Amino acid sequence: MISLDGQKGKGSARSINNFHLFDAISACSEHLNDFGGHEAACGLVIDKKNITKFTEAINLFAKTAIKEDDLYPTVDIDVEVELSELNEKLVEEIELMEPFGPENPKPVFSSRNVYLKNDSRRIAKRGVKMWVTNDKITCEAVSFRAESMGLPLKGTKVSLVYSPSMNRWQGVSSLQLDLRDLKVL
Repeated sequence: MISLDGQKGKGSARSINNFHLFDAISACSEHLNDFGGHEAACGLVIDKKNITKFTEAINLFAKTAIKEDDLYPTVDIDVEVELSELNEKLVEEIELMEPFGPENPKPVFSSRNVYLKNDSRRIAKRGVKMWVTNDKITCEAVSFRAESMGLPLKGTKVSLVYSPSMNRWQGVSSLQLDLRDLKVL
């Protein structure tokens, strides 16, 4: 994004995985007054008259550097487990690694061959909630950023990507999956 103030522009950019933004901007630097940053984010200063040429150059660079697979979102999974391997003790051990953030991401789990115990339903503006089971354990799976996630019906077999947590409400603790993604099998 470039913001103009008269004939000068200041820009800020963010990248996708597998596209080294600093290298891309370096390759087009002949059109810039100044720039800096790293693989995932950069800033730049440009004359208004050079914006079109810079846009053409950066788009050409991206066309050759970005593969089609790079355009699909990915989720890094730390470990695949059977749903029945999850318990409060494991979640408490994970909580010992807090605080979570960009430099210390919350562990992401995956479980295959899980069934929906009930129909999934929308919650809040962009959320989804469902109960899942592998016939040994049943727990709630919730996401508040699931606008593109479908709503599978009771009995549907799915694979889940999530971070386990404990839902503590009114003195009762229950295992909950903070859902990142799901795939209908």
